[in-house]
Amino acid sequence: MPNVTADSDGMFDDGQLVKSHSSADTARNSSTGTYASSANPNGCMHGAVFTTKLIYRTIVSFDLSGNDDNGDSLSGNTVDSADLVMTTNANAPGFASFTANTNNLVYVCKSTENTAIDGDTYSALDGYVSSGSYDGEVTVYATANEAANTSMTFNLSSDCISDINTQIAAGGRVTMMLLCQDDFLYNTLPGGLGAPTGGTGVFKFEGVRFDSAEDSTASNRPRLELTYGAAAATDNATFFGTNF
Repeated sequence: MPNVTADSDGMFDDGQLVKSHSSADTARNSSTGTYASSANPNGCMHGAVFTTKLIYRTIVSFDLSGNDDNGDSLSGNTVDSADLVMTTNANAPGFASFTANTNNLVYVCKSTENTAIDGDTYSALDGYVSSGSYDGEVTVYATANEAANTSMTFNLSSDCISDINTQIAAGGRVTMMLLCQDDFLYNTLPGGLGAPTGGTGVFKFEGVRFDSAEDSTASNRPRLELTYGAAAATDNATFFGTNF
């Protein structure tokens, strides 16, 4: 199975996009955030530090213009199915606590960023709306329940497969942003944005933390696992209707 690991440097280095504000509404609906490309892990979560509310979004980008991780060319292949595989950190107690909410989903969303990842990428979502839920607006490639200290596999949608094939043919890239459920659905009820559940820390964060493309363990880095369609038969010879 051919794999493609997320970019680990350059203009599309994976990272986290963070917005903080005293108002959870303002943090969530802002069009810009702070981009940290050297973070490891990358947060997909929300939190509260005293009166400051924080939202973290993970951004990953995959260069489809060249070769897969084994050095084989992507060009000329048609992808039938694909998974996004992300490795999460363990829950962490302490003064600052990090806790996955296993009842909530992580949303893998299509990003429209095609120039360079920066703070403006915070709102670079296909179908972005400036307030309210993203449900039915933003293009979702996949979802999976939050889980700590494991490998999360996201089965990518037919829309994503189409985009992957388009970008392989064009020699381009596919970029994805991962949002926690409370962020995606704009949940501002108790336990939602600005009021994270779980954990016992003075500073609480609810969601997951993903190993980055800079992680020292290659198998923990974000990757696409691709499955190609069957190669077309060649007309070498036909004997009683069978191609050889």
